[in-house]
Amino acid sequence: MKISAAEYVIDLFGGLTATANILGKPVTTVQGWKDRGRIPTDHWPEIIKAADKRGKTLGVEDFIKTHRKRTAPKKEGEAA
Repeated sequence: MKISAAEYVIDLFGGLTATANILGKPVTTVQGWKDRGRIPTDHWPEIIKAADKRGKTLGVEDFIKTHRKRTAPKKEGEAA
């Protein structure tokens, strides 16, 4: 399944509320990014810095391309 660049970034931070809290933005702002499928370029540097502080890697390309939806790893004994 493909997701937008905005969804990818938001998922990386743990969802809408977590992303909004980390960045100090209203949830409605982050929801707008998700709805439009993109994050305005003037926010990219602060988001990249916030990801880096949390040990996550984001590059400019992550804000441009579509991504595959991440899936949680299967737990031992869980059906595939």
